[in-house]
Amino acid sequence: MEMDQHAAGLSGTTCSSSTRTSNTGRRLARLYAVEEAQIMFDDLPSDLSEEETILMQRIQLMNLSQQSLQGPVLEEFKSCSRPVDFFLKFFDRTLEEDIVFQINLYAQQKQRVVTPITLQDLRGFIGINVVMKYHVLPSYTHYWSSEPDLGVEIVASTMTKSRFQAHLSNLHVNNEANATENDKLWKLRPLIDRLNLNFGKLWHKEKEKGQLFCE
Repeated sequence: MEMDQHAAGLSGTTCSSSTRTSNTGRRLARLYAVEEAQIMFDDLPSDLSEEETILMQRIQLMNLSQQSLQGPVLEEFKSCSRPVDFFLKFFDRTLEEDIVFQINLYAQQKQRVVTPITLQDLRGFIGINVVMKYHVLPSYTHYWSSEPDLGVEIVASTMTKSRFQAHLSNLHVNNEANATENDKLWKLRPLIDRLNLNFGKLWHKEKEKGQLFCE
């Protein structure tokens, strides 16, 4: 609404003014580029009236045009038919194998006698955590309960409670030897870096030019 009022005000000014002022209005509008963070005030014509200058300064970039990303890299998703297929494009095999390695490494460093986690175990572990997010019970141990009003079959059939607890206690995505005071997120850094890489690869970063205020 505010944009419409400003636009109407500008239109009235340029239409009722001389041809020079009308052309100035068009020039002003073309100074807006959607990728810029603000009006390029240094490039404004010097012969604008004070009213026109103030008006142009008030127009917000977001009100001139809606920014839009070009969207996902569709070729990368041609083989996806299920939600999990899309998920695994971002949480890819390389990331999964790194996490499996780090979990097993941490268990060895702590000298814990557990069966090494496998790629299939990791996917089951992640899936159980997804279920726990939308099917909430008082305690995570209740998902393996024999009580009919608590137990969740899909969780219990995926892995045993003791196996889940072992993975939970050993969960790591970075080697403890890589600890550093310079990075507060060092424990998650490999996960963050890999996800950033995949999101950048699977989504176009370029922004489209928006429509000009005046043609």
